[in-house]
Amino acid sequence: MRFLSISDEKDQYLIEINEKGFASRQIVFSEDGTCHISCFEDCLAEGQIKDSDMGGEVKEISEQEFESDWNDIVSRYKYEWEAIKLKNHIDDVITGDFKCYYPQGKIFTYNHFFVLYKGRKEAKLHTELEMRIIGFDDKNMWIVADD
Repeated sequence: MRFLSISDEKDQYLIEINEKGFASRQIVFSEDGTCHISCFEDCLAEGQIKDSDMGGEVKEISEQEFESDWNDIVSRYKYEWEAIKLKNHIDDVITGDFKCYYPQGKIFTYNHFFVLYKGRKEAKLHTELEMRIIGFDDKNMWIVADD
């Protein structure tokens, strides 16, 4: 894993890059003071990340620096996340709305949280799909689902 901080004249991006060169998590600090995080919003860098394609000031950061910011932000949603896990259980069937593709797989939304769908059913963007909960990813605050 690599961790980068990229700053331009407006925003700062903190990106976790996996072994294949794709962003797996991302934080965006906007100049207006807002924060966007890839486990709740479709703000993950697309495609393989190459140093030669980056603009702005780019620097390597430690995993600890990234995790500190990540945990600070997701901790604000801890109560809602725990409530989702209490309300929904393994093998429950839920209906999610197909939001986007991430390197990890198809991302759906359900009750304001992302669902990582690992199933084989076909779906078109912005359509609903029934799926079965197979787990919970506490790091990303994602529900994990299958067929």
